[in-house]
Amino acid sequence: MAATGRGKKITKAEEILPQRIRNSGFRLRGGADDVPASSAPPGIVMKSILLALMIAAVMACRWLGAADYEVVYDPKPDRGLPFEAGEEKIFQITNAPASLPALLGSNVYSVKLRYFRECWKTPAEAQGFLNGLLTNQNHTLYSYIPWAQLVEEPYLECSVNYRNGYRGRLLLWDWVGCVQGIDSRWWFLTFSEDSKTNGPTR
Repeated sequence: MAATGRGKKITKAEEILPQRIRNSGFRLRGGADDVPASSAPPGIVMKSILLALMIAAVMACRWLGAADYEVVYDPKPDRGLPFEAGEEKIFQITNAPASLPALLGSNVYSVKLRYFRECWKTPAEAQGFLNGLLTNQNHTLYSYIPWAQLVEEPYLECSVNYRNGYRGRLLLWDWVGCVQGIDSRWWFLTFSEDSKTNGPTR
């Protein structure tokens, strides 16, 4: 070992290591100064850790696609045909049901009226129209969309509960409609003249 002018002993390892390494903060085990060359106060270290965690949380939120958005309440059904109904492929069907009652038949155990427009004053009025429609044989059922005009907000929206556990939908507009059968396929119908006469007051 060697001695400094101040009487402090210097180990052989310290004599060999460059000065810049000894000043970098590494501890020399077994030496007289087994202490970091520099250390930050605990408060600063804690603040640095918290800042790093906050930055990591912000970056994680951005990476996950988190964004501000608005939550609104709107009980009305979406405008237009359901996407799946609009994508229904046209194909030739043999022995297709002739009407809505024929399509539903004994496969349905309940129809739940979920929404109706203000053209009916009470749920009882809307339910009465729906009951008449579900038993009316004088309208036409199609395996494709037979009308050309766009449809907007439905007049009625219903859930059709089948006995096999499947739940379909029934949507009615201004004298046209669509319904899901027991196999989830969409069917389209146009109302008869007597349905128009007994229909909603616009």
